[in-house]
Amino acid sequence: MQFTSKTSDILKEKCDTLVVDVFFKEKLSGEAALVDKALGGLLAKVIQEEGFEGKLGSTLLVRAEKAGITPKRFIVMGLGDKAHADQEAVRCAAASAFVLARDKKSKRLAFLIPTLAKTDARAV
Repeated sequence: MQFTSKTSDILKEKCDTLVVDVFFKEKLSGEAALVDKALGGLLAKVIQEEGFEGKLGSTLLVRAEKAGITPKRFIVMGLGDKAHADQEAVRCAAASAFVLARDKKSKRLAFLIPTLAKTDARAV
């Protein structure tokens, strides 16, 4: 298994699956909201239709094909309650997203790393 970290246009990243995050009972925000906007609001729509709440470790797979966007699958990972989100919550959520991606036979996975006041990205 190989891990790399970089800054790039995530919608053009060479991956088949992109993982975005959402907090418990909150709307998509930050980079995840930008991805949703690029998809014409599809992520928010599916989140609402499926009753996805963003509980810690929960995941939701959304398939989408749109010109100019490389990933065709999107995993929404729940980070749980925003007030309690920390590096352990991010690790837990990412592990759940990784398992789903593996089960769906994703070959290349990219994560939007959430920015949390309590999280040091080096620890994730």
